[in-house]
Amino acid sequence: PTIRQRKRTMSDSETLDAVVDTNEVAHDADTTALLEANDYIGTVTVEDLPEGDLVIGDVAFERKEPNDYVNSLNDGRLETQGRRIGEHYEHAYILYGGTMAATNGDYWVNTTGPQLRASQASLVVRPNIGYDGIIRAAQSELLIDTAVHYARKHAEVSPDAESTFVPEPAARASVD
Repeated sequence: PTIRQRKRTMSDSETLDAVVDTNEVAHDADTTALLEANDYIGTVTVEDLPEGDLVIGDVAFERKEPNDYVNSLNDGRLETQGRRIGEHYEHAYILYGGTMAATNGDYWVNTTGPQLRASQASLVVRPNIGYDGIIRAAQSELLIDTAVHYARKHAEVSPDAESTFVPEPAARASVD
């Protein structure tokens, strides 16, 4: 069968604009500086976003550190934020700044690692919650750079991109 893909490749000189929520700037000023230093980002502005901590191109990101992530899971805030973010953006991710080990320790009381991973899967797989995935990195630089690359890939496969057809590899002809 033929696979239909809608994609284009962004050149290295093409950039996406980013918006950082005012609350995120107050919490972590490094986010703005990391975006401004990224070659794939054009303009960085700070404003009140309806949902999310950061928008790159058309993709929203909700940033969480280990203790905030677990507290947001426990009190239902992360699920509520996911539902609301899905109302405003077609694509959204959780940016998890830390390691899984951090949440299996002091922050995640009376809960096992498998339970934590199951709750993460629920946030992504359930259709009524707006997250496409969870991006994890222990260092802020890697977390923001990965978010930029995810946003670029979404821009490349947007519905406005040119349609192409990729044929299945041809069967080898037998030679007698």
